Amino acid sequence: MRQWLAEEERTEPVAHVLRRLANAETWRVGTFNVVAAMASWDEPHRAAFLAWARHPWWPS
Repeated sequence: MRQWLAEEERTEPVAHVLRRLANAETWRVGTFNVVAAMASWDEPHRAAFLAWARHPWWPS
């Protein structure tokens, strides 16, 4: 995943984005496992997630 994120310029370091995802509050539907999600999504969904991860909505 780090390699995919490194392919384009980002506004935040990959480690910071992944840390925020790992430390996120647990939702009622359960935790979000980005590795499992990336493995199960098709290419358009992976690309959409990676685009968001490169430029997340939260402030730095």
